[in-house]
Amino acid sequence: MTKVSVIIPNYNNERYLNRCIHSLKKQKEKEIEFILVDDGSKDRSQEIIESCCASDPRFRLYYFPVNQGVSIARNFGISKATGDYIGFVDSDDYIDANYFQVLKEKMDQTHAPMALAGYQVGHFRYRFQGEINYLDSKTNLQAGGIAVWNHLFRRDLIGEDRFLEECLCCEDTAFSLWMHMKGKRLVATDQTFYHYSVGNPTSCNSVIFPSAKSIEARFQVADYLGEKIKGDSHQFIYQDRILRTQIYLLLFCTKPIKDYTPENLEICRDLYNHLDVLIRQKYLDFREIITLEDPAILYAWNLLHAEDFHLQKKYEKLDVITSTHLFQKKAFNYIKR
Repeated sequence: MTKVSVIIPNYNNERYLNRCIHSLKKQKEKEIEFILVDDGSKDRSQEIIESCCASDPRFRLYYFPVNQGVSIARNFGISKATGDYIGFVDSDDYIDANYFQVLKEKMDQTHAPMALAGYQVGHFRYRFQGEINYLDSKTNLQAGGIAVWNHLFRRDLIGEDRFLEECLCCEDTAFSLWMHMKGKRLVATDQTFYHYSVGNPTSCNSVIFPSAKSIEARFQVADYLGEKIKGDSHQFIYQDRILRTQIYLLLFCTKPIKDYTPENLEICRDLYNHLDVLIRQKYLDFREIITLEDPAILYAWNLLHAEDFHLQKKYEKLDVITSTHLFQKKAFNYIKR
């Protein structure tokens, strides 16, 4: 029988680790292995891992003496995986008992190279459904659709590809987006099997303010993918996907902004200038295959063209779709310039 390999990188997640491990141990999929890589944790992680996993033969445990980064931990896990399917779970998250069983069954039924699950963040549920053709211009897999933690991949799709080890953040986006381009189709379930943790201070999503390096990393992802698709027969469509994702990733930087110091304002202006250029490029170059039904783009436009820069603080608190529909008419005029 085919086996599922699940790779779990961990760093200083003693608060959530026990919950994650217990959700793994409840998996209904019989042919499964868990590769848990502790990336030099300084808290009680190793103690928790040994206590919860040592007696379960499905777990293979590895410990790095010093922290090396989540990409290196994931790549190490891939090198140790023996399964025909490879999935990833972050150690501060948890999953439902039938998560990998359902994803594997859907892949077997459709012969899809990868599967995608719905996920839950707090009280909000995000769903995907059916077979998705990545070459379809209407396909829009933002947010959890470009994360790695709610996917299951065929091992032969991954091949020799690995996570970007030198990237400060968004390394999972680069990986999953490249898998989408390689596989060209995926099967999704609207069941929200994956539960994403919020409020973890060790997560990159908990950063209070975007740094210049984190913004640079988002451009690094786009550059990496741009090199990958050079000469591909579907290069034009892939360029749209990369551009759309780059705008989304930069937009994500705007969400945590809380402290409007002069230094932070300078970073903000630089960030919004980048967004302005990208949005103009997106709608001037790809107007024929993209509609304005992308709330992230409209939200970015909203932030870029607020009459008073400080009013952006108010807009951040609004729901993306709610805050953008007010600016639809102006956005239409904007892109026609």
